[in-house]
Amino acid sequence: MHLSSKRWQADNSAIFESLTIPLMKAVQAFRPRSEPSGQHSWGCSRLNLCFPVVVTSGELYYVDGESKDPHPEDIDWVTVERDIEMESLAGIFNMDVVTYPALRHYLESRVLPFCNEVSAAVANDPWVLAPPEQTPDINLIW
Repeated sequence: MHLSSKRWQADNSAIFESLTIPLMKAVQAFRPRSEPSGQHSWGCSRLNLCFPVVVTSGELYYVDGESKDPHPEDIDWVTVERDIEMESLAGIFNMDVVTYPALRHYLESRVLPFCNEVSAAVANDPWVLAPPEQTPDINLIW
């Protein structure tokens, strides 16, 4: 709630300004800039996996706004999507909101399995995540 023109208003603008925008900027900071593929001069590559997460000590509820009978459901986490069109930030941004009691389960059931899949894919084919223009010609290696 905030006071606007001598009237109290309840909306999510404060959350957007104080939480979403800084988190989006942090995610952008993790994106490679001068090295689009993560290619380094010594011939190895790097891949950053970034998981924007907000952990809350409060309860988390989901309400289906399209339901004819909307009612709150107690949940442990949810993915929030924002379509941003600002001068300095633009695009679709996703973040997960997780309750603190469910954080371990969230990490073990969502984040770690994804990291393990990426690791297994790269172990199986080291070039699987490389852009096509940087994938070596296998005939030239032999």
